[in-house]
Amino acid sequence: MPGFYRRISHVLLRTRTLFVCGLLAGLLACEAGSLFLPDASPDESVTIRMAESGATLGTSGSLEVSLEFPSVEGGGEFDTVSISVEPASEIASLSTSGLSQRRERSIERDDLGADLVFTESLEGLLPGLYTVHVRVLRGAEVVGSVRRTIFVVDGEFAIDGLSVYPAVMIPGASGILQASLRMPEESDPYLRWWLNGELLTSGYAADGYDEIEWAAPEHDAAVRYTMELELFPGRPPSDADGAVRSSIRETTDVLVSSSRALRESGLGALDSFFMLYRLQGTFVDDGVRSTLGEADSIASAFGAPRLNVLDGLFGYELDGTSGFESAAAAVPFLGSTPSPFTFHARVIPFLSDIEREGALFETHATDYDFTFGIDLRTDGTPAVRVQRGSEFARAYGPPGLLVDREPALLSVSVVPAENRTSILWFLNG
Repeated sequence: MPGFYRRISHVLLRTRTLFVCGLLAGLLACEAGSLFLPDASPDESVTIRMAESGATLGTSGSLEVSLEFPSVEGGGEFDTVSISVEPASEIASLSTSGLSQRRERSIERDDLGADLVFTESLEGLLPGLYTVHVRVLRGAEVVGSVRRTIFVVDGEFAIDGLSVYPAVMIPGASGILQASLRMPEESDPYLRWWLNGELLTSGYAADGYDEIEWAAPEHDAAVRYTMELELFPGRPPSDADGAVRSSIRETTDVLVSSSRALRESGLGALDSFFMLYRLQGTFVDDGVRSTLGEADSIASAFGAPRLNVLDGLFGYELDGTSGFESAAAAVPFLGSTPSPFTFHARVIPFLSDIEREGALFETHATDYDFTFGIDLRTDGTPAVRVQRGSEFARAYGPPGLLVDREPALLSVSVVPAENRTSILWFLNG
């Protein structure tokens, strides 16, 4: 195995594992906008207020329409209001029985109250996209007219929340934004993501757009970005320019900062680790080693590490052909003897993907001909490999210590000595 790694001082990973919160080899010293918008008629003599295009309404609900005449007390002069509800298109995942027939009715001026408000029941409509056309008439003259395209659904659509991983991103690093959605079974809503008011990406939930990866821009100062997610029961009209906005939307802030203090590890202060890869969308070393000016401490990826969130934990999924590597030594030495150190790794192991035994971590100090590695067997039993020159030793940890697809913090304390090396195993602290 050492021959495979060329000049690499340490390598991750030969086992399909999600690394979350970081590889800690340490001491390794280691809104929703308003649903109702005004729509002025061409001569601006009447303002018609109703749900904006893109709104989602239930089949058991109703559509409220109000009229405003700004310059005439008690309402302007008109005779009737007509409203039509016409099918526009089906929603593929919801419209299983086609669309309802066109509806139209007229309301006399005397049948409206002083507030000039009326409602149109949506009851009986089949789910789908409908065009609502309201006209205000004085005799045969149209004094006001609006047209809206709305979604009518049978069931609840909602965005319950947006999660950002990691909580604080490093400039240039990548993160994941994840949406928690509420929707009827078999539905496939269309999602649209915005960044500071600019359309970022869009697509159907079934195609994975309920979770997106975003790379933070490079900059020195701390910047707070606003992410917004819109949900439509189906693909909206005029999607290319985002002209139609959904009534179902949610926002969250993403903080991007280069401040090292904001990246403290859950295991302790950054300066207590010699090497610290938090793996929060980047392969930056936050340990003391990185402050010594060694360019070799910068790690690079091999294969295709993939960002993922499992059980609320964020990190890289490494499938046995991918990982990251750095040429700098991972273990501190005192003279020619390795210092006592503790290796920490927060992992979710995919034990069923290991053929026999996989390498989790390996470091090799060329100047001292010293190799240290952590392996993992298919039954979840970890092992330590230590080689010094021609001397080789392997020590297994407790059988079945790690469980398939269960998050764990694995810690191994190593105390080298001239004639004896002590190894202590810890799980979840």
